[in-house]
Amino acid sequence: MHYAAASNLIVPVLRPYRKRGKLGIWFRDPTVIELLESRLKNGGYAEIGEFHIFAEDADREVFHKVVQFAKKYKVFLHAHSDADPVDRIFKQWPGATVLWAHSGFAEPDPIFPMLAKHKCLWSDLAFRSSHGAGGKADAEWAQLFAEFSDRFMIGTDTYTPERWYFVEDHASWIRAWLKSLPRDLAERIDWKNATTLANWALQIKD
Repeated sequence: MHYAAASNLIVPVLRPYRKRGKLGIWFRDPTVIELLESRLKNGGYAEIGEFHIFAEDADREVFHKVVQFAKKYKVFLHAHSDADPVDRIFKQWPGATVLWAHSGFAEPDPIFPMLAKHKCLWSDLAFRSSHGAGGKADAEWAQLFAEFSDRFMIGTDTYTPERWYFVEDHASWIRAWLKSLPRDLAERIDWKNATTLANWALQIKD
């Protein structure tokens, strides 16, 4: 219903579990496979995720099927993980497109080699704060943004109702540090990169 009302603003995504209580065990649940395929076969989704996955759990049968679905239905994967499962995803399917939730909660030094190694790995900045302070982007982050200008995007991560109270303040904070970057780079992080990724997944042509 919400998508029909604002299809130019909303990008439909599909999480592979039904409740937050399943975050740590969803990849052991074989019913996830039927759930995903029943939704994906009807089309309209751009992404599977955000999903939580860590270490060797990315090599379980259910998760392998998730990666196969992404390939079959031409959607990207939104992984809340550290670097290891991201590597495992690309090992399973070198042609995958992955959005790395929260940039893995890593800092620039370990993020750089991941983006250099995986050309279709994107990073969001949701629930992060180390990249900006005092109205300016952190110098190390700014260097990383410039090196991979087409692979970063902002995010709010309103995963609980309480976080909606901070949306306006968070947006103001984002606008402040973005202004310290070159305009083209700021626009890419602000909205252009996210639009490019969503349009690719939804096969929207400009």
